[in-house]
Amino acid sequence: MTRENLYVALTRGRQTNMDYVAIDKPESDHAGPHPGDNAEATARSALFGVLQHNGAEQSAHETITSEQNTWANIGQLAAEYETIVAAALHDRWATLIRTSV
Repeated sequence: MTRENLYVALTRGRQTNMDYVAIDKPESDHAGPHPGDNAEATARSALFGVLQHNGAEQSAHETITSEQNTWANIGQLAAEYETIVAAALHDRWATLIRTSV
């Protein structure tokens, strides 16, 4: 469940809203483990997982801002610079190694 779906479900009651979190375990003779099995799961940890699960898509503005921040990052720019320099100097170093032998 996403946090947006939880919000919708919790805002529909007129008198009261109650949230029941089921964390019951399968029977012991149930075959095979499941990806969601966690022996230490609590209602709080399950609810925390739902709140961390964002299902809403980003708006166009948020997407553009995120991409600009990613590509304007100094670490990203430095990595690109190093790649370009390495490619540009490849032939020079190859020639230098061939002629020095």
